[in-house]
Amino acid sequence: MNENNKTLKGYFSGNKLFCDDGSIINCCTYGINRPQIDERNGWYNLRKNMYGDWIIYQFILDEN
Repeated sequence: MNENNKTLKGYFSGNKLFCDDGSIINCCTYGINRPQIDERNGWYNLRKNMYGDWIIYQFILDEN
């Protein structure tokens, strides 16, 4: 598995992903995605940028 990519289930809020396993990942997303995912549960694909920061680049939201 590539250590620069992750798929995690959790809740995105305030540039943090609160994962279902209890971990918290500091990350950000593209501005166009923020209104859709802020304060929402879902599955999130993250990758590291060239500076080592985690970026959410794809997502599937839970409807619950």
